[in-house]
Amino acid sequence: CGFTELDLSTFESLNIGMIQNNANLTKVIFNDNLTTMPSNMFLGCSSLTELTLPSKLTKWDTNGNANSYKGELSEAPIKKLVLPEGLYPDMNSLSAYTFCDSLALEEVEFTCTTKQYTLSSMFCYSKKLKKVTFASDGIYGLTKMQNNFVGCTALETFEIPSTVTEIGNYEFFGCTSLKSIVIPATVTKALRDGFGVSISDPSSRLYQSGLFSGCTSLERGEMQSTETTMIPAYAFCNCTSLKEVVWAGEITSINEYAFYNTQALTNYEIPETVTTIEQYAFMNSGVANFQISANVTNVEAGAFGSKALQSITVDPANTKYYSENGALYNSVGTLIVQPMAGLLDENGVLTIPQGINFNGGAFVSNDIKKVIFADGITTVPYQMLMGLPNLEEVYLPDSVLQIQSRA
Repeated sequence: CGFTELDLSTFESLNIGMIQNNANLTKVIFNDNLTTMPSNMFLGCSSLTELTLPSKLTKWDTNGNANSYKGELSEAPIKKLVLPEGLYPDMNSLSAYTFCDSLALEEVEFTCTTKQYTLSSMFCYSKKLKKVTFASDGIYGLTKMQNNFVGCTALETFEIPSTVTEIGNYEFFGCTSLKSIVIPATVTKALRDGFGVSISDPSSRLYQSGLFSGCTSLERGEMQSTETTMIPAYAFCNCTSLKEVVWAGEITSINEYAFYNTQALTNYEIPETVTTIEQYAFMNSGVANFQISANVTNVEAGAFGSKALQSITVDPANTKYYSENGALYNSVGTLIVQPMAGLLDENGVLTIPQGINFNGGAFVSNDIKKVIFADGITTVPYQMLMGLPNLEEVYLPDSVLQIQSRA
């Protein structure tokens, strides 16, 4: 069809794909009393720049694809869309993936104030999306979020509505323009594998949650909820501009890779309430000095491995760990973390001296390219060389008699 404008105001119902693949269509007018929009209506409408949805619309049979992340408007150059009051994210109203990979979409406004609803995988990879707003009225409005802004590289700011109580995995993963985010005090749960679990529940480890992973412009993150007792795994992983984190709850655990590759984070005070610091939690961060309180009972492999690390200081009242010359040891004298200063040369060569008892993960840095074990070392311990992504060469002397698993 060659027409550029289409008036469907006299139609009380529409057929599936009625205007699909009309590459010349720029504008379409609907009957304002229309309640259902069939699927595939706008696929292939690569010139559609203006879309006003009927005010009575309550159901849009969108055809979002979970495998390809292609949404209903993936090819349409529409920049702004206002969703009517009766249309909200729900299996029976507006499904997931509706606006994924939208070509030009910059702004979306949700106006529903009569329902509690969940937003899931709605805008993935819409790379020009800058603004999404939600109406709320008391307890009504958006309450749960998961996977919505993955790869939305133009999103600079986002205000999480005060009605939200749950935020799921990967919500802002790869939002490379996002500079600051505040998670309101109403958020008391996180989603793991689609099931709501309390953040304060110790069994909720939230592995690979990646709330802000890859947000390379993020400078500040704030969690206002006092019920949060852990910083989730991968939470700020690869947030290379991160400078400040404010976490209101009494943190007991900093989970794996939480601050991995955060070189701009030069100062972080581990809360007194923390008991566990998981593997690679601060690997390749910019923090030079850490202080560990008497309450810390578990430090996992590679927790502090970075070139920037200069020293670790342990409270003398701690019965599990102690520090000596800036290095961290457990109570039986095994080296847990060794700052790289003086050991790693400018060419990325790490020489491990003979005569010390050390655990895997004691020597960790992204800058390590070669590891030389000194003559006299007899064992390469468990996970010794894990977490060294740029390692190219390892020298083992004849004295080595044992290489433990996953070394």
